[in-house]
Amino acid sequence: MRRVAARNFGRFFDQLLQFVAVEAATQESPESFDLSIFLQDSLEGFAVLESKRSISTSLEQGLLVHADRNILNRIIDNIFMNIHRHTSGVDPVEVRTYRDKDNVVLEIHDGGPGIPHLSNEEPFRPFKRFDPSRSRDTGGSGLGLSIIDSSVRRLNGRLTIG
Repeated sequence: MRRVAARNFGRFFDQLLQFVAVEAATQESPESFDLSIFLQDSLEGFAVLESKRSISTSLEQGLLVHADRNILNRIIDNIFMNIHRHTSGVDPVEVRTYRDKDNVVLEIHDGGPGIPHLSNEEPFRPFKRFDPSRSRDTGGSGLGLSIIDSSVRRLNGRLTIG
């Protein structure tokens, strides 16, 4: 029991440090690169971690983004870790990139249970409880979504969950 609590506290502390760092950080080294090519390493790592999961991709080539690679990598890694932690290992995942007018869009869909619709009506606050009757383990976002949202905003992007 103590080892589990210590491990959970260690993960919480790491997330808290990451959240504070994201909030305080500025983009260090924005550069232009092809989003679909950039995604390949993360997708390959996720596929190894999730060998039983169906992962489909539809990646439009030549979608140049101007961003800090480290921030974008943190966003993608956190999303994939949330999928790993909060969905069954067989729920399918779909990753798409495409252009919508002047915007480059990255969509990541998973077959998990989802989050109540009200979460998009307010900012992704740390420790947001989607259902007040549920426990810490089953009813809230902790810091993960706050880190992702803050990182996306650093890149002048917008995070939506649907």
